[in-house]
Amino acid sequence: MPARSLLSIISLIVLTTWAPAAWSLTSLRENSVMLAQPGAPVTIDRYECFRTADGTSAIYRTTEHRARYVNQTHRDITAIEFRFIMFDIWDDYMAWHREVEFDSWSAKPVIKASKPDKSPRRHSVTYNHALYRGMLLNHAFVYVYRARFADGEIWQVDEAPLWRQVAERMDRPLAPAVITDLVEQQNVWHGHPPQSVPPPQ
Repeated sequence: MPARSLLSIISLIVLTTWAPAAWSLTSLRENSVMLAQPGAPVTIDRYECFRTADGTSAIYRTTEHRARYVNQTHRDITAIEFRFIMFDIWDDYMAWHREVEFDSWSAKPVIKASKPDKSPRRHSVTYNHALYRGMLLNHAFVYVYRARFADGEIWQVDEAPLWRQVAERMDRPLAPAVITDLVEQQNVWHGHPPQSVPPPQ
């Protein structure tokens, strides 16, 4: 077999196995949930999660999160961190992911302050990640974890009420192991001291 033909076959196999994002996505609109965050400086007013359809990859299934958010304050914000909590087709906890929006080249605001005489401008964020094929995503939750203002102040949410919202939506209490994962993973990432684990609701 000519070397060029062999290379073409190998390339096709690699693309089929490792690039599932090229195929169509299935919407999980009914199970894409924006957690309520009254008083947060940034609010999410639209959210939809997608996954690749069956048969698009031998190993991975692509997941895509699309959210629209608004700066509710009259202050510039230079960075925002979103969190996504995911459950599978059996309503079992799968994992959580983060997406940080910021200007990597400067400290310019990612969202400008809202003007009193105008409607707040809406911004969009899209986050993609891969899950192993056997992990069939079925429910996804999104919330704003923290925001950094241009003056250096950092706002951070109290997550315990949000986890109670998740438990109510899933109609089952979050197991202590799930709460521990949510708490410990964020502490490992940020190097924070251990936090107290709230009891499951």
